[in-house]
Amino acid sequence: MNLVRHIFKKDVRHLRGLLTAWGLLVLLQAGLSGSGLAASADNMAWEVAFGLIGILVPLLQNLLVLVMVPLLIQDEPLVGTTAFWFTRPISWRDLLKSKVLFCGGLLLLLPLGVEVAVLAANQASLGQLVLAVPEILLNRLGTLMLVAALAVLTPTFARFILVAALALVAYMLIQFSITIATAFINPMAMVRATQNPSLVASKTIVGGLLGVLGYGAVLAHQYRTRRTPRSVLLLTGVVVLLTALPYVWKFDFMKAPGVAAVSTEDKHDDVRVTLVTEAVDVSDHFRMSGKEGRTKSVRGLVQVEGGQLGYEYRPQVKQARFTFQDGFEVTQKSTDIDFPVMDWNDASLEHVLDGRLVSGRRGGSYNLTSLFDIKDTDYTARHPRVGRLDATVDLEVFRYVVTGAIPLKANERIELGTEQAVITDVLEDPTGRAVILRERTLTLLLDRQAMRARNRAGSARVTYLLRNQAQRELVLSEKDVGHSINMMARAVQRLSIRSVRLKFGDDEGGLAALFTPEWLAGAELVRVEAVPVGTLTRELKAGDVKLSGSSRRMFAKSKTPEEVTAALDRIQLPENPTEDDIRVYIRAVRDASAGQREWGPRDRQVGMLQKIGSAHLELLVEEDPDSHYLSHVVPALITEEHQAWVVEHLRMYPWLAKVVWKNEWTEAARPELIKGLRQQRRHLPSVWIKAVASFEDPATYDDLVDYFVSQENRENTYQVLSRLEDIDLDAAVARAWKNARFESDRQTANMIPIAIAHGHEDALRIGILDGLGDTPKRFFGRQAIRHAVEAHTEATGTDQELADWYQANKLRLVFDPQAQKFRVE
Repeated sequence: MNLVRHIFKKDVRHLRGLLTAWGLLVLLQAGLSGSGLAASADNMAWEVAFGLIGILVPLLQNLLVLVMVPLLIQDEPLVGTTAFWFTRPISWRDLLKSKVLFCGGLLLLLPLGVEVAVLAANQASLGQLVLAVPEILLNRLGTLMLVAALAVLTPTFARFILVAALALVAYMLIQFSITIATAFINPMAMVRATQNPSLVASKTIVGGLLGVLGYGAVLAHQYRTRRTPRSVLLLTGVVVLLTALPYVWKFDFMKAPGVAAVSTEDKHDDVRVTLVTEAVDVSDHFRMSGKEGRTKSVRGLVQVEGGQLGYEYRPQVKQARFTFQDGFEVTQKSTDIDFPVMDWNDASLEHVLDGRLVSGRRGGSYNLTSLFDIKDTDYTARHPRVGRLDATVDLEVFRYVVTGAIPLKANERIELGTEQAVITDVLEDPTGRAVILRERTLTLLLDRQAMRARNRAGSARVTYLLRNQAQRELVLSEKDVGHSINMMARAVQRLSIRSVRLKFGDDEGGLAALFTPEWLAGAELVRVEAVPVGTLTRELKAGDVKLSGSSRRMFAKSKTPEEVTAALDRIQLPENPTEDDIRVYIRAVRDASAGQREWGPRDRQVGMLQKIGSAHLELLVEEDPDSHYLSHVVPALITEEHQAWVVEHLRMYPWLAKVVWKNEWTEAARPELIKGLRQQRRHLPSVWIKAVASFEDPATYDDLVDYFVSQENRENTYQVLSRLEDIDLDAAVARAWKNARFESDRQTANMIPIAIAHGHEDALRIGILDGLGDTPKRFFGRQAIRHAVEAHTEATGTDQELADWYQANKLRLVFDPQAQKFRVE
């Protein structure tokens, strides 16, 4: 043991200069960890400096290891038979122990202790420290063992550098060759290899462990036998194994455990999913190789309805079957990896934060979900491309939690253990305000739950809002532009810093006037996190789903009106046309119109398409089911003979309800009208609601009320409901107002007169103070609000006089339901 210590001390003395420099770099890296939060916000040089140093310091550390380890080992070289230590009473075991003591004690345990101390000082939990230790050891030990394995096979440092350079070049050539071969043989393998971060982490861990064991075996074999050729073969085998590992390893042991089904006690039973059939998109599927057959990718907007406020429900279609009208079926089981991107539901944010979003609205889910793929030949052979979709949808449920709120001032910070965010500056912006934020995040390879909580870009499920509690107003950030200050060093430096610019304001600058000094003085920055709480499974059934080439029209090259006119001039419908002639004519009009940016009922195309005649109406819908002109052309071609066709296509084209009403076909269309209402489709024409109400069927009253409560066409729907008996209008209005007051300004304003008439004092307050005032946030429908205030109160006068009256009497207002008036007690 004395000899081991003697050799160790000798090595420390020989390498003391390099060792000191390396130790200083370790301490410098420790000091940099997380300190980017303190960088001066008004000096870009500091941010650039932190970024460059964060990259440079780990690089210099590795370079010093690359120098120290060969010099350490080659003080007593293991290659050849003339080394001096062979003639001394030094056993290979003592020599190996001394080198292990140097590498393990100084190059491994010292930085481990420093980094663990830094993590602990930054409030890392015991569980996070436990996960960090093996990751740190694996990262540093892999580099040490690889350099040591090359060092024991070379007699001098010069030879080591030459062999290492040649080995690096050979390794890169092999990797490039494998990548090129994969691109030709199985190109999708390259894409899938990066789409599953948990599998990548699994491969990284296994590769690290195998590397440590393999390189360790090379070291032990060379120290024990000094048979260099066999050690070289062993090292070659280890390198080959590690090179092949990423392509053959499939066991994803780092995959986060699936979220359990949501407890029945959480009351999510009323959650249902529907397909917005107007938002089904068909586009060519990306092909990695020309050998692949062409396919169409069908995506759609899966809308989640019901559920609790304060939650978000993210849909993913797991299994789908689409049945065309001719009986042809397409089935597909999803194998996509789920990387949910939060939509930040307006109503849930408003519920959790007890306020109303005045801008920066993102609404409900507008992310199209992959439904299924279909071969191009099967798609083009179907006419019409309409069918039924039956699918199983998994819903991941997230609960919104407020995890921090700080005044809107520089140097204010949110602290959540190792997760921190600090405001470095608040900037004026032509469209509103911009908040410069620096976030510190702890990223651990072995943390399966944290990996699950991040999407492809690496950002957690977090959003920021501005909240003025006194005004109960919320502003959601429109843009989150950020980058990691030390991105290249994240593999070594687990505490990473991200500089974020949060934009609060719309492109029209509508919020610039809202952010007055008084408003900002009472504002705070609020951090909201979406916490996964479980999963739900729902069945999705949708009929009359049309598969369209809408993306073709959407991405068509823009045309000027003159170009469209010139293209239409070349189109002529032959006399006595055949069915094929008419199909060609319709397609020609469609293609000539592609790229047009404005559409209207007086466009030339309307008259051109009407020339096909009533007898060929169905051809128009088959050839161009998404035409902007259908609603203008089809009603003019409808005859009594088309009644069955109209009823069949009613839910596909809701505007046909006007045709049904005009031609008095409501009774024939009764089942479809009621079914469409019960599906709670958005933006049903008011005549659709009028038609259902005309049945005066009590079995439909709940559906009418539900539509009134949850949809946007509330004004017209209320007028319809008010004409029916046995409907509790007070209860219906109370439910509708509860939703509308936290919706867009337009929807809120539309409900204010109705809510005032039914005695809702908060509607009166919002209508007078917000709807009629002079503040920047304005409602539409001022005249309707003023009329309601005057009709249901005893107040009169100008807008300011109405506001003064309300402020003076708001605590003494009582609603008289008989007179439908607010009176002052």
